[in-house]
Amino acid sequence: MTNQNAPSNPTLFSPNYAHEMCYPFITENAIEAMTWFGRAFHDAAQRETKQLSQSGFPDYAPLPAVYLFRHAAELYLKGIVWNGDKILAFLNMPTSGAPQPDKAKHDLGSWLPYLDHIMQGLSLTWNQEAFGSYADAKAILKELDAVDPGSFSFRYPITRQGKASHASSFGFNVFDMAKVLDPVLEGLWDLAGEIENALEHHMMV
Repeated sequence: MTNQNAPSNPTLFSPNYAHEMCYPFITENAIEAMTWFGRAFHDAAQRETKQLSQSGFPDYAPLPAVYLFRHAAELYLKGIVWNGDKILAFLNMPTSGAPQPDKAKHDLGSWLPYLDHIMQGLSLTWNQEAFGSYADAKAILKELDAVDPGSFSFRYPITRQGKASHASSFGFNVFDMAKVLDPVLEGLWDLAGEIENALEHHMMV
């Protein structure tokens, strides 16, 4: 039976100007969009975890949630640092020394000193009351990085060398993970908002 509602010339990315349209690249500052991309993956991670909590699930089901949380963390960190450096450079202050996009890798731990520099240079404060201590947040991100150093081990069961990403005995409670990690990501999102405000204040972007 033919679907009468199907488009005559179907395409994946149709410019169908209706309320369903989305413009994820609408900003002319692509680096500024980093943290908004992070928010998209963070929101998806929250939805995925909530859905898992509503019923039983097979062992493989939490993998997308872990990847989404992890990718959101990477996007938040890079967005905060790169946009923060833009402000510092505009103010003729020392930048963090973070690698530029063409040299950046997918680890998390090496970005934490750059994050420290941005926070100190722009006098940003981590909201400890809302998101726990900053020291604990960094420790949690380091733990995430140690378990998934290149953002591959929850996307592929093998490494590039053909070895197992994790031992067969590796297991975890996805809800405990989300309960600990989610506030850290919300704290990074909060810092990203401070950076965006600073961009608008100093540079009128």
